[in-house]
Amino acid sequence: MLRPARCGIVLATALACVVGLASQRASAEQQEARVQYFDATQAEIGSKLGHQVSAYVNFDDAPGYVEGVGSCKEWSANERALITLRLQTIVDRAPGLIVAAGDGGKLRLLRTTRLLVDVGAFGMHPLESVQAATTPKGILITDKFFITPTRWQTKALAHEMTHASELGETVSHSHAWVAFAQQTITKIRKDHHPKSYAEWVGIDTELRSKNIWPSLYGCTNLREALADYVAATIFDSDFQSSEQFKSTILPLVIAQSDQSLQWNASFKAAKISFSESKDSKKYIGDLEALEKSDPSTASIYGFLSYFYKANKDFDKASNTIDEGKKLLNEAGVSHSDESYIYLLGAEASILLDQAKYEQSMQILNELLAISPDDKYGLQARSFVNYKLGNAQAATVDQKHLANLKTRQRASESEIVVETRNLTSLSSARTSVRDFLSGKTTVLYGFDSR
Repeated sequence: MLRPARCGIVLATALACVVGLASQRASAEQQEARVQYFDATQAEIGSKLGHQVSAYVNFDDAPGYVEGVGSCKEWSANERALITLRLQTIVDRAPGLIVAAGDGGKLRLLRTTRLLVDVGAFGMHPLESVQAATTPKGILITDKFFITPTRWQTKALAHEMTHASELGETVSHSHAWVAFAQQTITKIRKDHHPKSYAEWVGIDTELRSKNIWPSLYGCTNLREALADYVAATIFDSDFQSSEQFKSTILPLVIAQSDQSLQWNASFKAAKISFSESKDSKKYIGDLEALEKSDPSTASIYGFLSYFYKANKDFDKASNTIDEGKKLLNEAGVSHSDESYIYLLGAEASILLDQAKYEQSMQILNELLAISPDDKYGLQARSFVNYKLGNAQAATVDQKHLANLKTRQRASESEIVVETRNLTSLSSARTSVRDFLSGKTTVLYGFDSR
């Protein structure tokens, strides 16, 4: 460290104080300006929305096939009314969220009985506990949604709407969000390994009550962390959101530019088009166009590499993976985050398709050193070990996989038991059945008319 001459110390210190005070004042003024801009922006959006929430929502009864769900079902009049009320609460507090979730158009809502996709967090969230999920086609609302308290329903919608507003992970992988969230959620993941549902709930409650993070589930990865924090900021009175988050990161979600809204809409359209047509060449073209319009979006490279690999263009697939990893590293994304692990898995898969077993083993070892319970990593490494004649090592990974499945079944059973022990749930289910069948318009003491 350079040291000033002794005679200049006092003068340098005085100057530093003056500069520091000026800097603090400028920083405070900038932050206040951001807050005022944010409030003004939300007020402007709110004045345009008015109270016509229905004009910004499409209750889609016939969305066609939805990946991980299959066929959806029709919405009942009472369900529409209840969701509209929950959305009105969101619009009253953060109108920009519904605009962002619908990419400036209409937000699509799909109705399904349950989800068929694995959305586990720390192995403690079985499928039947999921209230809602987000796909390129829209937000899926399950039966479970209607037997949860009002507060949870609104937060669940805000959580999924945040996902819908940045399905390409443009905000959750931004420098601002990574710098704000990554260190905290990574430490929580390393420090906490709940072995039961009761333990999971205890940790979750402690994190929130001590104002460390809104929930344990919200530490799963950067994407879930963002959705969790946005929902808590808007609705959770038990959690005091950071002023830095409100002024610098929240506007990236709920005060998006027209260009950002259009990019999100194009990204979703590309994914929907592929899911319906299976035209990989068109999908590659769509993704390449999106990559050119915003080359800083790392998630695009993972998708592109998959289709380059499918077309046997292995060099292009590998180069795309390298570019994605480079962008994540430049953003400061931890190697323990799901996005980086995904790219490692994709890299190993490209090498496996070329029967480059020794090289793929190096990547898989790196992946499993970061995420020891990664199912793809364990399956792939077991396969590679068999190919390399290491039957004993392959068996070790297979046993690990079997233990993971046993733990998952046990945690699901425990949640079912805990649920049955809630004496109020039986009456809640009866109330929901009456509500959904149209026998009553009242649910949790709230009239949906």
